[in-house]
Amino acid sequence: MERPKNITDKQWEQAIALYNTAKSKGDRYPELTVAQAALETGWFKSPSGKYNYFGQKASKNQQGKILTTKEMSDNKTYSIKDKFRDYNSIEEAVDDRIKKWGSKYKNAETVDDAINSIWQYDPKTGQGKRYATDVNYGSKLKSILGSLGVSSGASNPTYTETQLPEYVNFADVGEL
Repeated sequence: MERPKNITDKQWEQAIALYNTAKSKGDRYPELTVAQAALETGWFKSPSGKYNYFGQKASKNQQGKILTTKEMSDNKTYSIKDKFRDYNSIEEAVDDRIKKWGSKYKNAETVDDAINSIWQYDPKTGQGKRYATDVNYGSKLKSILGSLGVSSGASNPTYTETQLPEYVNFADVGEL
């Protein structure tokens, strides 16, 4: 992964820490996990809950907070209030994301295939389906991946230590 322009040191450290956590948890495409976190939080500026970098909504019995969020239907955006999950740690958040979404792309041959396994545009409803209702979600992820130096058609890329900074732990970076 390459550091995108206009990303602060703290944002990049959090991206790398998330990448390393996802990779250590067995995520096949940890760079996609980083891209989703960047998209869902504005590069870690606004998580939707404690350690919730992925916009994961909470069930009735889970801890979380009510936020106003934008959804799409019939190619139109509207706002709703919904409950977003709080996690106890970044590891718990990554475990939950991998369980819900990473399992869907565990056999994907490319990052593009991974995106298609978790999100697709549905022309009948005029919205995205599965991960997000945003009709541009897939192209936004691909743009972020491109800014990270990852081609969406790339098959399970690997990175050398010279491409990634030293391992960063979220405990060292701190919560936003």
